[in-house]
Amino acid sequence: MTKKIILIKVFVASPSDVDKERKKVISVIKGLNRTICPAKKVLLEFVGWESVVPDIGEPAQNTIDQQIGPFDIFIGIMWKRFGEPTSGAGSGTEHEFNLAYKKRMKFGKPRILFYFSQRAYNPKTIEETEQKGKVIEFKEELQRRGLIVDYKTLKDFEDIIREHLTKIVLSWVKKSKKKKKTSKKKKTSGFPVHGSIRELQKLIIKAGNNHETNKEDGLIKFAGSHKSGAIRRSSIVALRKIGSTKAQSIFISILKTEYKNENLKESAIKALGETGGEKTIETLRGLTQSGTMARPGKKAAQKALARLKAKLAKAK
Repeated sequence: MTKKIILIKVFVASPSDVDKERKKVISVIKGLNRTICPAKKVLLEFVGWESVVPDIGEPAQNTIDQQIGPFDIFIGIMWKRFGEPTSGAGSGTEHEFNLAYKKRMKFGKPRILFYFSQRAYNPKTIEETEQKGKVIEFKEELQRRGLIVDYKTLKDFEDIIREHLTKIVLSWVKKSKKKKKTSKKKKTSGFPVHGSIRELQKLIIKAGNNHETNKEDGLIKFAGSHKSGAIRRSSIVALRKIGSTKAQSIFISILKTEYKNENLKESAIKALGETGGEKTIETLRGLTQSGTMARPGKKAAQKALARLKAKLAKAK
């Protein structure tokens, strides 16, 4: 069976004075798609105004916004020009950055990378001076929000972009593998990874009432180590109802380690009384004679011992 390809869309925002850098990004993406990406089952896709279909009668920035769609990585590039104003922003590049930044804050993506050229440049007109000033102001604003990168030459930019995209591809693959492992664990336990304690407790109670033995492993895990005492108790009850014999070691472990949690110990004792075997009799008998066991626990152990003896006698 062929493995699913991970598609990573890379959007590039920039004024017209860094067209050579845009072409370098395209070149680097093509190179990575020929080298490391195939082995990692990843495909990088360049996204920008170059792929937009013209639409007369609609503001150019609106057309770009409507056709670009969602992307995974935002690359911003600036040098000496800030760009022309658009509705609600000082330039198209700023507008595109603002949209990406809002999505990053709300959804955690796209990943935002911003680069500023440090190539020597002397403005010759007032307009050019104003443009460079806006670039400097914007750069200072971005520095207050996070990390940006400067570069000196076109070759430097190409090398930096290649290194950064390579690292992102490798980290993306690593995260994807973790998600697959989490998904497998989810299937094994039979319970969702996310959700409230109350929702999980309802599912556990349902599993016990319906004798869902396929969820036994998940219940054992919850009974032994879940951070919520309510979930642990509910899991013990559910294991008792489905007649789990695999959980006996967990029940005994609870009796040995949960010194202060009497409710949890009582639940484990009751479960042992219904799911235990010959070896469990001695454990329960010891609890009835324990000097450290509270009175409710001793009574629970006495009842569980009687129940277990009756069950074993009937089986004979």
